[in-house]
Amino acid sequence: MVCPKCGNNYCKITAETKTKGTDYSICSGICGEMLLGPAGFACGFSDSRDTEATAYWVCPKCGNRFKA
Repeated sequence: MVCPKCGNNYCKITAETKTKGTDYSICSGICGEMLLGPAGFACGFSDSRDTEATAYWVCPKCGNRFKA
């Protein structure tokens, strides 16, 4: 890939990930254990996170970053 800013031919591809949502909650684990027993505590490990990955080309010469 050629850098549109400086014309360098040796750009490298990288990925950027963004995560949004909630992680494990000890409260949901305790509530799950009270309702379902030990298996309910493990249900608290299930999370509601969304992960989004975006790929970019990065020029090592000038540092320009552009979408792949």
